[in-house]
Amino acid sequence: MTQKAESSEMDWETSYSDMERQTDVPKPIYYAPKKRLDPKPRPVRQAQVAVPKKIYGRSGEEGSKENEEEWPVVVALDFGTTYSGYAFWRKENPSEITTGKWTTRSKEVMESLKTPTSLLLNQNNEVIEFGYKADEIFKELVENEEDKEYRYFRHFKMMLHNESAGILSEQLILALEPEAAAIYVMKEAKTVFGKDTGTTFNPGSKIMVADLGGGTADLRVLEVKEDRKMKQLHQSAGGAWGGNLINKKIWEIMAEIFGSNVIEDFKKTSDFMEMESIIELRKRDITIGSKLVLPIFPSLSQLCKQHFRTLINNSIYGNSVKARTGKLYFEPDMVQKIFDLTFTNLFTVVEKVLNHENAVGVNDIILVGGLAQADIIFKQFKEKFSGYKVIVPIDPVLAVLKGAVMFGQDTDIISSRITAHTYGFDVMRFFMHGDPKGKKRKADNIDYCVEVFEKMVAIGDSVDVGKTVGKEVFASSKEMKSIVLKFYQSEIKNPKYVTDPGCKCIGKLSVEMPDLSGGTERSVMVSIKFGETEITVCGVDKTTGKKQETALDLLGDTK
Repeated sequence: MTQKAESSEMDWETSYSDMERQTDVPKPIYYAPKKRLDPKPRPVRQAQVAVPKKIYGRSGEEGSKENEEEWPVVVALDFGTTYSGYAFWRKENPSEITTGKWTTRSKEVMESLKTPTSLLLNQNNEVIEFGYKADEIFKELVENEEDKEYRYFRHFKMMLHNESAGILSEQLILALEPEAAAIYVMKEAKTVFGKDTGTTFNPGSKIMVADLGGGTADLRVLEVKEDRKMKQLHQSAGGAWGGNLINKKIWEIMAEIFGSNVIEDFKKTSDFMEMESIIELRKRDITIGSKLVLPIFPSLSQLCKQHFRTLINNSIYGNSVKARTGKLYFEPDMVQKIFDLTFTNLFTVVEKVLNHENAVGVNDIILVGGLAQADIIFKQFKEKFSGYKVIVPIDPVLAVLKGAVMFGQDTDIISSRITAHTYGFDVMRFFMHGDPKGKKRKADNIDYCVEVFEKMVAIGDSVDVGKTVGKEVFASSKEMKSIVLKFYQSEIKNPKYVTDPGCKCIGKLSVEMPDLSGGTERSVMVSIKFGETEITVCGVDKTTGKKQETALDLLGDTK
């Protein structure tokens, strides 16, 4: 969800090592880069349950949102691990969704609908360029040995959960990628094909959407309702099984053949960036039984102390990798093995989801994202899930972007979602036999148990979009002037305390209670709004009517 805390400056010396410690996400490519470039101009744009219905808050301050406006422009921003893009719709031209285009300066692809998620900064952390331009400029800086005062990042999306983009929250809606793809497919059914068959989705249709991106693969199971809205049927699933794993495996094979030191030194050259781009493009064009052909750059040849063929023949890949006429050939069996190793976990999870009782009746698997273009992926899905119809949109790379624009036009198109966690907040109740002694607190001569998990919804519950769950929380002492509520998520269905394993604080809300005349009969009405892409909480002092609101942080850490 939206992370509203301001991003802190990354330390010049330690930023990469901090990233490197997070082994569950693809490592970004980082260069701690003699030439000075001007920065790119940036536009300014608690509680206790005394009786079942009575909860008390612990002693311990935020504002209301304006009414939603109808905006004349809807813009979708897809910030991907490998590539990023944008699309927009104007009210004055309602039948058209326009997508961004970039000049690639590549001999193979002159123009692209997305640009690499590459960022070039100077040593003051000022933006020099983003995308293809960042790649081009930094490549030139490296070749001229003028890169030492610059910082270049790639594949860094997974590190940004705690940063702020500066977009006003009232103008920002988060779109979930598999949902956005499903919206596009449903609304643009005439442009969808299962490689050879047109497809439409009628009310009652149940579908699985697999968004195969660079860093992650995300799955969602949805049902089309009578009103053409969609209902989520199963918890979202997925993981770090995106197309970058293919790149990683290719580099691992080359490191085994040519030596890890050689490949590490090659990664410091400008040719490495070109090789990465070639791998990214060619892996998407691979078909069953085809070879992967990569150029052998002079810089790589110079780093090797022996001839390429000698190194290959001396490795375990002598029969599956060949070197001829300045090119490296991965034979079809090796290509198949690379893809199989990459997607074993993904196929296991897809099968598990499809076998769940909530997925009974699913007939179609829709593949979107950059890797959905690869014919080998389509055929692997058809082979492993032969009982289902596997569908690929004509433009799978843009399915999420265009679907996100459609979602921005009509956020009510998703009618209900499945909760990913159990959600609740920290409360107090009377101390009982069996409660940990360390949780005993005394207020007004009464023993309370603190840090009790007051559940609002459980993991796996289906909640309608916009559903509000409310609970009344009472002051736990006569002198309490404000009530502080800490909200938690849990991986289990019925957590007892907020300190149980798997519980994580995701936000807090402080509500002032300045009128003390009601004593412990004073209360705050706490409500949590579920089912949307963000979860918002609201607290209202019933005596004064003062209201506080906040959005829960479902990505970062909240203390």
